[in-house]
Amino acid sequence: MKSELMVKTISALTAAVFMMGALAGCGKAAEEQEASIFETVIEEEAVAKAGPEVFDVAFGEQQADSNYQKYTDPKGWSVTYDPTYINVMPQDDEVFFVYTGDCAGSNVIEAYYEPVFSAKDLVDATVKSWGNESAIQTESTFPGTEDATGYLAMLPPTEEGSGLYEAIIARDYKGGCLVFETIGHNSGDDEMDMLVSDNLSMVIDSITFC
Repeated sequence: MKSELMVKTISALTAAVFMMGALAGCGKAAEEQEASIFETVIEEEAVAKAGPEVFDVAFGEQQADSNYQKYTDPKGWSVTYDPTYINVMPQDDEVFFVYTGDCAGSNVIEAYYEPVFSAKDLVDATVKSWGNESAIQTESTFPGTEDATGYLAMLPPTEEGSGLYEAIIARDYKGGCLVFETIGHNSGDDEMDMLVSDNLSMVIDSITFC
């Protein structure tokens, strides 16, 4: 446990968690876009200081695939994933969604229930532990809900180095909070990074609750 620290249209905020690594490596193609998904999120969030809002982005129609599988957690939530690229590894009170395709480094989502801290406090503590001024925090409706606030923080990859990026999204849940943490690596290969992004974002965006 981490008490001591702490599919047609998807939310632009949750998409940004995984798109930021891919977009960072797109070079001129990304620069020539009028606004990336991530940039749009930040701009709209600055305008929406009065409170949380949902910003939806048309992400292309996702065709039904008989290969997709569903993971159902004992804590009352489930997600959909493509086992061709994602390996699900439950471990004690946590579950890891590990990307197994070609990629620059580890790309994994860790999901767990935190019984002590609130979602906001946990995300705040995580951002503080990063110790990086480039981290960005925001709020929106949590995936799979209509009224639960999701607390999101992102640490974009630097232009040099391993391409490491991190993200966390959490909501208050069952007296504690439900948390999804991501560690990813941007390779600089657009096609490779977008495939990673698509598969990780599918997991987050497909969250449903019993």
